[in-house]
Amino acid sequence: MKIKRISLALVVTALMLTLSGWLIAQSTVRESEESDSQLEGSWNTVVGPGSPIEFRTLVSYAEGGAMMATEPAFPPPFHGSTVHGTWEKTGRHQFASTFLCLIYDPTGHFVGTLKVRENITLNRAGNEYNQVSSQEVFDPAGNPVPQFSTCNTAHGTRINVEPVIPCP
Repeated sequence: MKIKRISLALVVTALMLTLSGWLIAQSTVRESEESDSQLEGSWNTVVGPGSPIEFRTLVSYAEGGAMMATEPAFPPPFHGSTVHGTWEKTGRHQFASTFLCLIYDPTGHFVGTLKVRENITLNRAGNEYNQVSSQEVFDPAGNPVPQFSTCNTAHGTRINVEPVIPCP
């Protein structure tokens, strides 16, 4: 009877150790998958690739949901502020963001606001993304200006740390 109890205890212990090992392995896989799908960081982004309105911008996504980007391209004589917004994870390798940019005329007077909403898909390696967006322009009173509302695409490449190139 005593041998059966010891055998049962050994079997139960072995099963618990196996289950614990499996749970740890699953946790590691989930952590690895999550780390591969992080948007945080800075990106070199081409907006409207291949289109007549193509331009480049630098975008940074911070932990906690803040984002900033360089000024988007506006037709002369207008110019915009730095972009400020928020982002969140919406699924595996999927993110959404909304940002604002203030628009000024050549004399520096505020003439409107650009609002952009984006859906971002990060590749499995976590080093590139594709994005679709809708843009709306609002006058200084906050009224939509429909003739300037559009949709667009973009492609981003992560900016990675590189070693210093030795100077001569």
